[in-house]
Order: sequence, then structure tokens, then C-alpha cells
Amino acid sequence: MHDTCTLQCQTSAAPSPVFPSFSPIPAPLPGQPTTVIVQTTIAVAGVTANNFDSLKASLKTIFANVLGVLESQLTLEFASSSRRFLSTGDIIVSIAAEDQAQSAAVVGDIRSSDFQTNLNTEITQEAATNTALAAVSVTSVSPPVLVTTTPAPTHAPTTTTTTTTTILQETTTAGGSSALFACFALIISAIIL
Repeated sequence: MHDTCTLQCQTSAAPSPVFPSFSPIPAPLPGQPTTVIVQTTIAVAGVTANNFDSLKASLKTIFANVLGVLESQLTLEFASSSRRFLSTGDIIVSIAAEDQAQSAAVVGDIRSSDFQTNLNTEITQEAATNTALAAVSVTSVSPPVLVTTTPAPTHAPTTTTTTTTTILQETTTAGGSSALFACFALIISAIIL
């Protein structure tokens, strides 16, 4: 056996398990509002940092129509990308859901296999009246992410906001047990507080 392997395999005591540490997330106080924001990043060909502002209103209308939400619930941001494609831009779409049912519906829409197709169909229809959208098409959609914001109690003169991000991905591998463990640890830490 190699010396390094021998040294690594020899222990003087039983190994102790190492558990991940989680910062507890404060639960909202009774009557305190909680906003759930669903975010996704959409890669769009034909949208750049230079033309994003001129296309933003039209894209907001398109995303609202496909997701079945009000335009006032949407926020669009152009994300700078490390990609070399100058004609493709990433747009971060944030949807402020009115309630848990609406956030679940939005997450379901984003996860659906035809979401990208529906966006491209809506863009094509809108391009009939807005020629600036003629060269625009969705090339990919990231999995949805939930961001929960809860205003902090107002016992101090300043107000802070706690933000929690949850990545929504389906796990079908053996690593699912570690995700389940992390979920339980998060729940237990919230109960302890």
C-alpha cells in the first residue's frame, strides 16, 4: 500500500460525524406579512445590455401573459453573463406571488415542458406589432427559485428584511438523502427558535 493511503486510513479513534451547520430562519410573527418571490433566469437571444431597456416593457407583458400574473407582480433585471455570445442575454424574472397557491402555480408553469415554447409563441405574436421583438427568442429557462422575505419586527428605528432562498430541484439520486437531512435540520432549527 502507498504511504499516503496508509496514513489516511489509520485512525487512532472512531471517526466522528460532521453535521452541516444551518443558520436558523426566523418564522414570521402572527399577522406579519410574508412575501414569496419566485425567480427564474431566462436566456434570451436578441436581448443585450444595450437593448434591454427598450424591450423590457414588451417582455414584461409577454412573461405576465404566459405566467398568468399581473405585470405589476413582475420585476425584470438584465444579468451580466460571462458568456461570449453578445447577442444572448440572461434576464432574471422575479414574480411576487399573492399567496402560496399562486406561487405553486407559477413554479408549475416554469417547470412545465412547454414553458419555453409558450414564451417563444407569445414573443412571435407580439413581434407582429413590435418589430424590435422579431430577432428575440428564449433559448433556455433555469429551474425556479423561491425567495421568501419577511420584514423584521419594528422594535428598532431601522427596518431589516430577512431573505431566504430555496432552490427547487428534483433529486432522484442517492444524494437525495442528504437533501432530506438538510431539510429536516432546517425545520428543526426553525422550531428551536
